[in-house]
Amino acid sequence: MANHKVRRSYKKSRGKSQSWFKRGHVGFSRQTPQEIQNMSTSAAEDSQTKRLSVREAEDVRHAAEDINEATLPYQLRPQPQNEEREDMAELDENIIVNIDCLHNLVREVHKQSCSKPCVKVAVTKRAGLCVTVQMKCSSCKYQAPPVNLTDTMKKSRGPAAGVLNDMLVLPVLKSKLGLMDVSLVLSCLNIKAPTQALLQRKLNNMSNTVSRLNEDQMMHNQQYVHRVLQLSGKEAAADVQFDTSYASRPQGGFEKAKQSFAAVIEHNTKQKLVLSTAIANKHCASKTCAHNNCSKNFPCQQSIASSERHLLLENLNNLDKKKILKIRSITTDASAQIGKALRDFNSKKSSNIKHYHCFIHRLRTL
Repeated sequence: MANHKVRRSYKKSRGKSQSWFKRGHVGFSRQTPQEIQNMSTSAAEDSQTKRLSVREAEDVRHAAEDINEATLPYQLRPQPQNEEREDMAELDENIIVNIDCLHNLVREVHKQSCSKPCVKVAVTKRAGLCVTVQMKCSSCKYQAPPVNLTDTMKKSRGPAAGVLNDMLVLPVLKSKLGLMDVSLVLSCLNIKAPTQALLQRKLNNMSNTVSRLNEDQMMHNQQYVHRVLQLSGKEAAADVQFDTSYASRPQGGFEKAKQSFAAVIEHNTKQKLVLSTAIANKHCASKTCAHNNCSKNFPCQQSIASSERHLLLENLNNLDKKKILKIRSITTDASAQIGKALRDFNSKKSSNIKHYHCFIHRLRTL
């Protein structure tokens, strides 16, 4: 009797479960088939969870002021990174080779196909540091085609240019070296230096290229800091530092400096990224200075020491024009020009940028 009751209860529950599905019921999705077909893959891609990189995770913690050592890493069981080892045979490495040693190398290789090799290796073309050599054997009358010993890159017009000539002028932009110093270093290495006209032309072209790359990189830095601040739960307003550097320090009796450089650097992340730069220049290559796109952007009648106010306003206007990242506070030295310039900018833009003084620079004015 007990078994019969259990069987009846099983039949009842089975009948109830079948009664849930009836003809004409709508599925769990409230969207029509047409709406489902019209859905793009972008919505699905945006909804996917993306893991932060190690640098982004560290910057987010730094921006959120999370200094608790007990905070676990964002990645479960992170794999240890392998140490980079220097390879002695890098394919893209440039080395200095003596022309006589190259001649001996070619002769040893040519011994495999010639019984009495009489090899001559000559430079057939020279464009700065980029050379093209050709091998000839007077014994077997073999003549190899000219071989370019350096990498080349395509240009919009004309033949491909050598990479070494462009790489040579990079230290001039990055350090205090001049073109004459570069020629001196090459002469000490027993290398024929390119002409000063070629180096100056390469330097002008490289300056324009580096300027465009810097503008793109600074815009990327602003977007990166904006994203880090949002992930840390704070307002997208950065705390920055500002200072000005002069081409040469002013000396007593006259002003020697003709150029000044100012940069805005954030200190919300560990990277200390550059957000904006500005340059004040009194130099002009033309005698009349009536051409367009002139490099002279600061009047000769004003002192270069007064350019700090001008450069601060230019940097703040550039950041405000891009509408990517706001400025919450700015830390500077004890210059008297910056306070007035910042008050004028706040009143004009209706902003509230706080001004802080560096403690070290502040002590010098006491």
